[in-house]
Amino acid sequence: MILQQRAEPTDVHLSPETILGRCSELLLELMQAQEATADQILRNLFAIGVNRITAKLSGVNVTGTNLLTYSLAGALAGFGGFLVVGNTGVVHLQLGQPFLFPSIAAVAVGGTLLSGGKGSYWGTMAGAIVLTLITSLLTTMQMPDSVRRMVLGATLLILISIYGRQRALRQ
Repeated sequence: MILQQRAEPTDVHLSPETILGRCSELLLELMQAQEATADQILRNLFAIGVNRITAKLSGVNVTGTNLLTYSLAGALAGFGGFLVVGNTGVVHLQLGQPFLFPSIAAVAVGGTLLSGGKGSYWGTMAGAIVLTLITSLLTTMQMPDSVRRMVLGATLLILISIYGRQRALRQ
């Protein structure tokens, strides 16, 4: 005769607070792990931007980091193109042309060195805001598109020449 033991019900209370607490702990641990990984990738990318040879000698996988960076940039550019096509409803070769100059100019006006290694997100955002304000002002004054482009180009040249003369930004 086989005796079967009946498991006594344990007094486990799965209240919503307990479930929410456990889920939030798991979410925080996952976010910390992702942040540590992203932080390391960004450090490696910054090291490559400053000096590729030194980064390689420091143990950074330069080829892998470059491959990851360019793959991510291509995927994000494709997604951005998908959004632009969804917004306009047409596809043609010069669809993104109006966005090219302002995006590069915003980075340069924000103080990022075009040779790499120095720059910040906040500076790029400030550069984009300055260029948007200038463009809005010129549009409000009903200036033609050619005048707006000349003013933005002159602004870019002036700011790049100012940044080029500052010793702290060159080193």
